[in-house]
Amino acid sequence: MISRGGITVTAGATYREGDPALLLVEGLRVGSSKQRIIQDGAMLCILDSSSVAVDTAWVRTPHGTLELEGLAAGTTSDFSLSGRHIDLSQLGGLLHLGTGVSGTGQFDVTANTVDGVSTASFEGRITGPSYGAYQADSITIDIDLAGGDLTVNRISSWDDGVASTLNAYVEDVATADGYSLEPGNIVRAELMLNRLGDWVFYALPIPLRTRGADISARLEYMRDAPAGRRITVEAVASIERLFITTLNMYLSNVVMHLQPDSSEFGTRLTLSSADSSRGTIMATLLLDIDQDSLPAINLEAFDFRADFDAFRASVGGFANVMFSGYLEAEGTDPALVRPEVTGKIQILEGIIGMPGDVAAGETSQPQPLPVDLHISIRGERDLWFRSSLADIEMILDLTVSTQQGFPTVSGTLTSSRGKVHLLQKDFDITEGAVEFLPGFPMEQRIDITAVTVVRGAIDRASYTITVVIQGSPADPVITLSGEGPAGSLTQEDILALLAVGITYGELQQMDSGALQTQLSGAAQNYVGQLLARSLREGVGLDQLELTPDLLADSTSLTLNIGKYVLPDLFVAFEGDIFSSEPGTISAQYYIRPDLYLVGSTKSTLHGEQEPSMELHYTLRY
Repeated sequence: MISRGGITVTAGATYREGDPALLLVEGLRVGSSKQRIIQDGAMLCILDSSSVAVDTAWVRTPHGTLELEGLAAGTTSDFSLSGRHIDLSQLGGLLHLGTGVSGTGQFDVTANTVDGVSTASFEGRITGPSYGAYQADSITIDIDLAGGDLTVNRISSWDDGVASTLNAYVEDVATADGYSLEPGNIVRAELMLNRLGDWVFYALPIPLRTRGADISARLEYMRDAPAGRRITVEAVASIERLFITTLNMYLSNVVMHLQPDSSEFGTRLTLSSADSSRGTIMATLLLDIDQDSLPAINLEAFDFRADFDAFRASVGGFANVMFSGYLEAEGTDPALVRPEVTGKIQILEGIIGMPGDVAAGETSQPQPLPVDLHISIRGERDLWFRSSLADIEMILDLTVSTQQGFPTVSGTLTSSRGKVHLLQKDFDITEGAVEFLPGFPMEQRIDITAVTVVRGAIDRASYTITVVIQGSPADPVITLSGEGPAGSLTQEDILALLAVGITYGELQQMDSGALQTQLSGAAQNYVGQLLARSLREGVGLDQLELTPDLLADSTSLTLNIGKYVLPDLFVAFEGDIFSSEPGTISAQYYIRPDLYLVGSTKSTLHGEQEPSMELHYTLRY
């Protein structure tokens, strides 16, 4: 046993002299603290005056088993190394590759030297590999090294019986100074990609994500080809749904083609999306790549155009529109100069709300864009602005631009027809606009005027009420005005008409016998709260409810009031103010919280008052 530097080595060795001599090592174990580096191992060496032969050498580790055999004699050597059941998840931790590495590998390596000339080969297979977003059924590897040059015969990723393969030839990998892999020494390389899935877009640093992607591509590099033709790229992708994360929108049934182009640009990328419910889009991107700068990729120029035909999209989480039009851009390397995307869009139909949850006081958080925008958007019909306050058909005149890299909108939405919802009433819009102010966060301003007509429940007269809504959608300023047979209406009259269909003066003249002065308190909704602001302090009722039932040929207003006259005695009255019947008087006496006595008087069919008595008990289980 040998122990040094925290490493402990134990083994049994037997040496037999002779020609040849034999060395046998058995029971090899290597450990560090509580960790077993080598669990078991053995070796048999045969030595003579001119050579050393390793007949068998093997070790078993927690990460797999290694076997070595070979012969070394003078300037000639021939060795082979094999590995079986190699656990890549364990090796990934040792090599600091992270926790996302998995798979089981096996390999065979041969290396021989004859008169100072070395050759080597590597063949291996990884079953069930995964690393980050990448997953496959297996990986196969076949590599040769001869005369210092590296030949990659095949590195293939297999999935459902289909392989994506890399092959290459690299000069001067092995030199007298060691090994190096310089990009300039790559003579040729070809990468064939077949049936790749969604993980490709998750692995690339681009604002695109996919669902149901099927990608095939071919990339070829020839170092000695004429200038400008050293790289050939071809690709096709079929995608069920393509998500553009920076715009918070998606495209359906997408087909993409990347191929060489005969123009001065050299490379063409086309995209099409067609859906019976979402319309069509056709986009073309031409690229001029400086191939002499390889392996670095410098984009010298580009040209982009996208055409839309009855295309439907959700934008920013607050709009769903169908539109036609175009977008275009051109320029030099985007890394040096931010591209500007311009275009004209005609809205055919759609629904627009306020960005973010305005009612909750929240705004959406757009992501910065890698381009500048200047896009004109117009719409003249079938475009509706909808929120909790309004339902309006709008004429749209907007410009989408960028400020400090963030998208913003400026312009106006002008109403052509619609309604405003206020105080449980529909007001017809006479004029209105929503103005978008550019900035981050984007601001909106409302200026809407709408009118409704209320018919009095008692005098049957018509009252015209106008509402003006101005300011921010999050905190609008609402102004009410009205006209009736006697002229202008007070705020009290307006609120009373909207709440129960009668004027404030008519409301004051009511006498129920139980309520003789002002009402206070409270309906438990928005109308009741507005009405209560115009009423003086009441008589201290514990319960007050008004239930109007205003029909074309009859009118009723049910009043329900009550008060605790003693700590355990509650007296209530309920009746129709417009009815000649006396209504119902009741009293509840609480003997204890779960036991109380109810006494009441109510009218019979003959118009008489009939008393009743009930005992109520609450059973909890």
